[in-house]
Amino acid sequence: MQSIRFVPLFSISFGLLACGSAAEELVPTIQDDGPELCFDAVRNALPPETRIVTIVAKYDPSADVVEGWSQNPGGLIACEVAYENAHDRQSVLALKMDPKTTEFDDPVNVTFSMSEEHSKAGVEPFFISLSSVNTSVLQSIMKEQEAELAARYTAYSWTTIQLKEPGPFNDTHVLRLDLTARSRSNGLIDNERMEISIDGRTVVTDLFASSD
Repeated sequence: MQSIRFVPLFSISFGLLACGSAAEELVPTIQDDGPELCFDAVRNALPPETRIVTIVAKYDPSADVVEGWSQNPGGLIACEVAYENAHDRQSVLALKMDPKTTEFDDPVNVTFSMSEEHSKAGVEPFFISLSSVNTSVLQSIMKEQEAELAARYTAYSWTTIQLKEPGPFNDTHVLRLDLTARSRSNGLIDNERMEISIDGRTVVTDLFASSD
C-alpha cells in the first residue's frame, strides 16, 4: 500500500475554535442543505474531467453533544478539496470554501510525499474522477441509522463527510462519514465512523463496528 502525506488542509479543531465564532454566522447546514453540499460545490467549481484526491466537509456539532459548543448544530465549518493540477499531472492543488459566502478561495499548491519503496507507482492511485463518486445515497444512508442512533445516544451530530483517499486502512477511495455522539449508557462522548464504497452500494465499515 502506498502512503501519501498532504500538508494539512484542515486546521479546524473542536478544541481550538472559539465557541460561537463561526456558528453565529449565517452558514449552510447539513440539515437544510444536505450532506452533498460540499461535493456539489466542488462539482460546480471544477471542470467535470478534474480528478480528485480528497474532499472534506466539516460541520458544527450540537451543544448537546459537545458541551459549551455553538448553538448552530450542523453548520458548515469547512469545505475543502485537493485535486490534480491539470498543468502538472504530478502535483496537487487545493480549494478552500468560505462557509459564509459558499465561494472558494484561489487554488493553492499542496505538497505531498510518498515512502521510497512506493515511489515507483507514483501518485496515480490517489486520483479519482468525481463523476464516479455517488453521493446521492448519503442522505438515505444517514437516515437509515436514526433508529439505532436514538437507541444508543441522547444526542449526536454528523461532523465530517469526506471522500477519503487510499491509505493504511483502505486500498481505494471511500466515502467516510464521521459522527460525534453522547452515549446514553454512560454520558461520555463517542466518535464513530462509517465508510461506504464510492458507488454507494456497499458499506465498507459499519457505523457501530468499533463499539459492538
